[in-house]
Amino acid sequence: MKAVIEDFKPDVVIASDDNASKFLIVPYYKEGYLPFVFCGLNWDASGYGFPASNVTGMLEVTPVPQLLEQLKPFAKGNKIGFLAPDILTARKEAANYDKVFGMRITEYYAKDFEDWKKGFEQLQDSVDILLIDSDGGLYNDKSAEMQAFVESNIRIPTGSCYDFMASYALLSFAKVAEEQGFWAANTALKILDGTSPTDIPLAQNEKGKLIVNVRIAKALGADIPYEIIELADQVIE
Repeated sequence: MKAVIEDFKPDVVIASDDNASKFLIVPYYKEGYLPFVFCGLNWDASGYGFPASNVTGMLEVTPVPQLLEQLKPFAKGNKIGFLAPDILTARKEAANYDKVFGMRITEYYAKDFEDWKKGFEQLQDSVDILLIDSDGGLYNDKSAEMQAFVESNIRIPTGSCYDFMASYALLSFAKVAEEQGFWAANTALKILDGTSPTDIPLAQNEKGKLIVNVRIAKALGADIPYEIIELADQVIE
């Protein structure tokens, strides 16, 4: 990629995701003359030394507070559980809930689908709201069985910040990936118009897509107010 940049000689570069910052910007271009706009960088840019004189961008933060705001009216208490595959990405996600939002959560990391079902049942006995993380690709071939299991065993409100996990959640508040691209493109145009990256503060995503799962609501016996249905970007029936 460095060779491509040197050959093309761009006036500004948009770099997506953490690897672009770690393996391209930091070792070759940080504090240089060529301006960079990053997007999709997870949670925190300080580990890369950003912002820098020639680098600004948008962080990608999971919109958990927005999701919890929607879920709490359906919960009997404030204890929060987190069900995720046993992978490093999920553990980092949970750690950032604490670090960034100050959230205390009960975690369960499933080794396979059978373990995921065990965790689903176990957490419902100890928390009031259950956050369902990405499947990490470990059991996405079990979607039909997983949906049936959740609908048959759900006792507390569930939520997710991933639209592809909405089939297993009462409510989902999913990140809008396009927000990162639009912001990065508009910021690159500002730089081309003469604005210095140092004058453009780091941003983080704010938008979300609200998904209401009526099937889960019926299984849970939850009455979804009409205002939420009307507000939803998608309704699963």
